[in-house]
Amino acid sequence: MQDNKTTFIYIIDKNLKKIIFKISFDKNEINKFDITKIFPTLQVSSQYFIFSDKNISEFDKYKISSSNEIVEKSDIDLINEGLKILPDTKKIVNNEIVDKTEIELYLEGIKQLPISKKIINNEIVEKTPKEQYDEGLISLNDYRIIKYKKLRDVRDYILNNTMWIAQRHSLEKQGMELGYLNSTTLSSGEYLLWLQYWEFLRNLPQTLDIDKYNLEDFFASNIEIFGKFPTQNELTSIPS
Repeated sequence: MQDNKTTFIYIIDKNLKKIIFKISFDKNEINKFDITKIFPTLQVSSQYFIFSDKNISEFDKYKISSSNEIVEKSDIDLINEGLKILPDTKKIVNNEIVDKTEIELYLEGIKQLPISKKIINNEIVEKTPKEQYDEGLISLNDYRIIKYKKLRDVRDYILNNTMWIAQRHSLEKQGMELGYLNSTTLSSGEYLLWLQYWEFLRNLPQTLDIDKYNLEDFFASNIEIFGKFPTQNELTSIPS
């Protein structure tokens, strides 16, 4: 076993990259080591080179393998020894060099996160229109346009999911005229309330003070904006 005071000198055949001799040596005396005094006939510069545990300046890309052969160091070996710089976009995981995730690049400032995005729960998501407006990324007029679109989308959703009531009432009236129905499900007064409700929904973009509400306020069950259904007993609820 090698102790703290000992290093090894390897005499290596340059062509075969094989160790032909190994010498134990005192670390404090390594700089005084003269191979020619031990092997006067050895032409170190041409056929052989010297590789030591301490001095590897000429051979920093190589290492001694467990089978006593000279092998090239891996990129990780070179990085760990400070002989190669790990790119900012890479990291070492389980002794492998892999790409950093996009989120890691953003968090470490290597890549700039677009101003319209944010990181939540380790995911990159779009900032809400309200956040973009508060941060000055969009104008008040643009924010109003987005809210009006959401208002109309929810309004149309409610209209489309209640129009069956009008169709049913019309068919029931035809049935009464043909004599095979005695009455409609809704009375005339109840149906009039639905007609008024649908008219209220159609007028919402013109009648609602859009600045009083945030985008997340526009959902179908918000009765403050979209009102209550005139009758409830025959309706299934509309999801938010």
